[in-house]
Amino acid sequence: PDGIFHKINPAILFDSDRGSFVIDRYDINHLTSARDILRKESADLNRSARIFGNPDFKNVSLTAPQLPGAEREAEDIYEILNRRRWDTEVYFFDKATESRVKELDNPGIVHIATHGYFNDDPELANPLYSSGLILSKNEHSINDGLLSSYEAMNLILDRTKLVVLAACETGLGKIENGEG
Repeated sequence: PDGIFHKINPAILFDSDRGSFVIDRYDINHLTSARDILRKESADLNRSARIFGNPDFKNVSLTAPQLPGAEREAEDIYEILNRRRWDTEVYFFDKATESRVKELDNPGIVHIATHGYFNDDPELANPLYSSGLILSKNEHSINDGLLSSYEAMNLILDRTKLVVLAACETGLGKIENGEG
C-alpha cells in the first residue's frame, strides 16, 4: 500500500455482494517492498528471541516515567517462548540498553517494550533523527540511550522474522505518496 492506504487493515474489508470479509476468500500479504516478493522463505526458523522491557530512563536526556507494565509484558513473552524451548534472553531496567540493541545479530524475534519519541519539527534536516526508542544508557558507553530511527535502520535484522515495538509514539509522521 502507498500513502494513506497503508493505514487500512485488510482484515476489515467487507464484500457486501458476497456477505463476507475479503480476507476469508483471498490470501492477503502485506508487502513493504517489492523485494519481499523475491525473498525465498527459509525452512530454518531461528528460534532465538531477544526481549527488552522497562529500561532505566534515569541517565537519558528525555524524561520518561518507568514502565512496570512493560516489564510484566516482557516477562510474559519470555515465559511463553521459554516453555516452547526458544533460546530467549530478556533484558530489564539497566540491562535494556541501546548498546545491547545495537549488538543484535539476526535473532528470530526482537520485542522492545519501552517509550518511543517523535519530534515533528519541520526544521530537522533528516526525519530519521526525529523519532526512535528510549532505552537505558550505559555509564561508560558513547550511546545516549536514544535509539533513533536512523540507528534502528542500521541494525542487523535482515533475517529476523518478527520485530515488535510496544511503545508509544511509534508509527507517527507525515504520510507521503511513494514512501512504500
